Amino acid sequence: MKLLINLIMRAPNYWRSFGFVSGSRLLLKIEGRGSSTSDRTLKINMPNDQHPVYLRDQVSDRSIFWQVLVQRQYRMDIFPHFKAIQSYYHAMVAKGKIPLIIDGGANIGLASRFYATTFPKAKIIAVEPSSANFEMLVKNTRILGDKVVPVNGGIWPNDTYLKVVGLDKGAAGFQVVETEETDPDRVKAYSINSLMELGGRDSVPFIVKLDIEGSQKHLFEQKADWIDTMPVISLELEDWLFPWSNSSTGFFTAVSRIPADYLLSGENIVWINHTLQNTEQLQAEAKKT
Repeated sequence: MKLLINLIMRAPNYWRSFGFVSGSRLLLKIEGRGSSTSDRTLKINMPNDQHPVYLRDQVSDRSIFWQVLVQRQYRMDIFPHFKAIQSYYHAMVAKGKIPLIIDGGANIGLASRFYATTFPKAKIIAVEPSSANFEMLVKNTRILGDKVVPVNGGIWPNDTYLKVVGLDKGAAGFQVVETEETDPDRVKAYSINSLMELGGRDSVPFIVKLDIEGSQKHLFEQKADWIDTMPVISLELEDWLFPWSNSSTGFFTAVSRIPADYLLSGENIVWINHTLQNTEQLQAEAKKT
């Protein structure tokens, strides 16, 4: 009965995103499994996409599919600011630049796939510390070639080393803590500035997406000068997950000095830098060159 109620409740969202026929097929294949788990990988054929999506047969991956591809929580075309975001994107492309998207906490790569579809000329640095998630990330983004650069590591205020803890919370609920270079379980930690360097000389800041399970507390506690030139930040607020920890205070403190708009999309707060108001002028200048 619980499974049937869940299917009925979620069906309209699947139909809205994929149409009745394809939506019903995906609903039954993904949500029809309930809370069952197995070691196999599900191959999900997507409408209007010749390349399938791969999910592990577990609740966490099905939840990621629901949030990213059904609810489309990273879409920005619902906001009046989207015209300016698009203008900036097209102006940079016209000038021969590569808009750079950092997908922090990329998990199995579905957000990277979503951004690659929305902004096909962008380069995406997809950062994920879990080796198991990273394997799926590579599998899901391989078809995008060099548009997506998978990085098995974490995001931190500085370049150092981290280790994954709390794996008992599932593939989407673990955290990272700083560790020593000699730790056998270490992964590399990258600052935002270091990740932007991976984009190459022709790249320009565009979007930073952060779903990093409380690590934003550390990321924004130190000087974050990269914010000044970042047009868009999408951050999952996680005070509900880490009560009384001030996990989001550093973010609001860091961005409060910069004129910006704050928008809500699902679990995310989307920060829009007011410098995007000048994008129509940028686009006009790009057409002249």
